[in-house]
Amino acid sequence: MSHSPSGPNASDELLEFRKLFSLMLENKLSSGDESRLNELLQASPELREEFADQIQLDQMLVWSFSEHDVDYAELLLSDVAGSDLGCQSDALSLREKLGDRSNSRRRSNSLRRLIGVGALLSLLLCFIVVSFVETSSDPVVQQTPVAEVQVKTANALNQKYAAVLLDTEDAVWDGDDVELPFGKHLFLGERLSLKSGIARLAFANGAGVVLEGPAELELCSLEQACLNFGKLAAVVPEAAKNFSVSSKSILIKDLGTRYGATVNPDGDAHVDVFEGEVTLEAGGDHNSGHPSSDAVKVKGPRRIHISNTGDSRITVGSSSSGPDEYPDVPNREQLAAAKSGVYPPVDNYSIQKDLTLNHRHHSLGQRNEDFVGSPFLYADQFNYFGLALDNFRGGWGFGPHAWEIDRNFVNCKYMESPLLACGVSGGDYSLELSGRHPAYPAVATRLSRKLINPLNEEFFFSFIGKYDGLDEDDFFSLWFDNRHRLDDSHARCPNVGIKNGTFFVRLEHDFPEYGSIPVNGESFFIVGKLSKANSRKFNQLSLWCNPDPLSANREADVVVELKGFTDGPQFESVSVLGIRMGSYTEQDDRFLVDRLVIGTSYEQVAEQN
Repeated sequence: MSHSPSGPNASDELLEFRKLFSLMLENKLSSGDESRLNELLQASPELREEFADQIQLDQMLVWSFSEHDVDYAELLLSDVAGSDLGCQSDALSLREKLGDRSNSRRRSNSLRRLIGVGALLSLLLCFIVVSFVETSSDPVVQQTPVAEVQVKTANALNQKYAAVLLDTEDAVWDGDDVELPFGKHLFLGERLSLKSGIARLAFANGAGVVLEGPAELELCSLEQACLNFGKLAAVVPEAAKNFSVSSKSILIKDLGTRYGATVNPDGDAHVDVFEGEVTLEAGGDHNSGHPSSDAVKVKGPRRIHISNTGDSRITVGSSSSGPDEYPDVPNREQLAAAKSGVYPPVDNYSIQKDLTLNHRHHSLGQRNEDFVGSPFLYADQFNYFGLALDNFRGGWGFGPHAWEIDRNFVNCKYMESPLLACGVSGGDYSLELSGRHPAYPAVATRLSRKLINPLNEEFFFSFIGKYDGLDEDDFFSLWFDNRHRLDDSHARCPNVGIKNGTFFVRLEHDFPEYGSIPVNGESFFIVGKLSKANSRKFNQLSLWCNPDPLSANREADVVVELKGFTDGPQFESVSVLGIRMGSYTEQDDRFLVDRLVIGTSYEQVAEQN
């Protein structure tokens, strides 16, 4: 059985350890974090035992969903046999042993994690030996049956992980430059402070919650979320019907239903029961463990008002306002995927590609060199044969940096007729992005690429696109940032694309500007400019939608500018670009993009080269 560390600061150290462990799994430990994790492990036998439980559980989950168990197991055994970790190894050595064995996203890289377990087990063996020598002069070896270890590890999960972050939409967290990756495990006692935007969570018991900022939510237990203030909606399957949401003035006990709740900072609240039944308890302070005994059962659809003061605290209305006032809750496919222990899914849902291979144009693995010697700063025509886009370094100007892609949603498609718009033509192949699968995050980056030299002065960019299946609620954007992660939202950086069925630009998530309306199934041409207007930071983004190549008019269709104070990040330079897609896109939606170029003038990027 795992034990919590004892002592006056035990709970703080336990929470700190869990946060550091989560960062370690995500390869996000700083040097200071590594040193602190090592200190905690060396000082506490209980934390070392918990460390062992967590590592074993993490690897069990990966093994369960890997399609290559035999090969990876052989690599694992060879890694353990050749391990040179000694008993003095610390967290830094451990991380170096794990290494950056691949630049693919964390959750899709089973190979790195399986190989790394050898180093982890070696380190744990040293910890066990040291602890054993310290506590016994007449050792007696005791072996624990494998089945008992597995049960113990499963119990450890139920005691530690409260929820998983499924996805976010334009989320801004409280704190300087805070980004929470999709699939992040959230621990008991953690508090989520969402300044704006949307975040979806899957709780360990199967309940799904969506939070809309500004809001503050605390993970009080595996079956209870404490909403200090803000707006929340929940979907609770029958198996998770004991799930509850509490605030300063109310406790909502779910009996298997869907509902929403809005809590003001002063404690006043209203609850909308969309379907099913809930039990409401008003009075006292449920978040501090002092509830009242007053309770009422309410069946949906109903709206209930709860006052934090006065004698009559619960007022049941005639009908609910409906779920449209709340953001969409996690769907059942997301909850099922999160329940598996791996999120986002790792190639569990293959997206069919309608690729037509043509061997006359390229051989497998040939590099894309269409822009060699061009005047562009960066350019790519996406002439990659087959599915060879991932880890390919074609195009112009990117140097050694390759595309990082989500293989489930990205393809290079042979074009019988190249994309053509405004006198500018694409090539024989175009980049093809698929719409959202319901098990995956609502909005996610499909691909991104680092720039060998950051862009720190005004620049222009352009691309040809075509959206097949365009609806009023579809979304895609080209973004510029300094983060190179597929599981970041990239909402707080320059974005250009289609939102709500309309061309848009924005520098800050809450302030988009809209242009003309694209036509479903027709090619379009986008030109943009990111500039610094009397500032040392980028603060102006201009957009031209299908500009006339013969016109002398260079006035942009849409310009958005940051003026005065903003709490969002501002960039002196940008070093990464990417494309994200999702929202209410359908699975069979297809977005095609070609001839993505970056240059120093409008004429350079807007004319056929």
